[in-house]
Amino acid sequence: MFYKNLANVYQHVFPAAGKVDFLADLFKPYGMILDVGCSDGRVALRLSELGFNVEAIDLSEDMVRVAESVSEDNERFKVRLMDMQKVSQHYPAGNFDGLYCIGNTLVHLESEEKIFNTLKGFKSVIKEKGAIAIQIVHYNYVEANQIKMLPIIENEMVRFERFYVLKGEHVRFRTELTIKETGEYHESETTLLALKKERLEKLLYDAGFHSLEWYGNYNGVPLNSEHLQLIVTARV
Repeated sequence: MFYKNLANVYQHVFPAAGKVDFLADLFKPYGMILDVGCSDGRVALRLSELGFNVEAIDLSEDMVRVAESVSEDNERFKVRLMDMQKVSQHYPAGNFDGLYCIGNTLVHLESEEKIFNTLKGFKSVIKEKGAIAIQIVHYNYVEANQIKMLPIIENEMVRFERFYVLKGEHVRFRTELTIKETGEYHESETTLLALKKERLEKLLYDAGFHSLEWYGNYNGVPLNSEHLQLIVTARV
């Protein structure tokens, strides 16, 4: 229900601007890239317009519908409905030059075991010397500062409020979305894994990645304890 409500206004809540340059610099020279959890497809679209060939997958039928409409008539951009845990079952080994999984997507998997197996699947489909980028919430910061609410996102189109309740290794994530043009109001709730930096680091190394680099935003600022966002890049 969360993504069903969000699909048609996703670009107004989480715009692609700011993410594309970071990813394009990571993945050059141009090649075949996999977008895991593509949401509305607009990040993948911009990368395809820069010269990348992008396969984009998402588990939400509503998001895939929007992404398909965005990718229409674009030969460099293809969208598929797929569970990220099954990437290695659908693509051959070494099929991609790079892969990215952003938007706090990875922690929708409810256990470290599932994340580890998924990361192994990611590694299997990336070519040697290829790159990966993962972005999640910086849960070390959330816990240390007892964050109960993420910054409100508001503009002329939407108001999006996000509430956090930490419960052990998990987060109860509740959202309130108001679509201003129609007056629609939606509440949703889901559970996320509060994956800390040190645990993600171990999972990546154990899955076979190396050369990890950590950032606090898409401007490439090195991660520190005051960042709410965590981005890690790694090599195969």
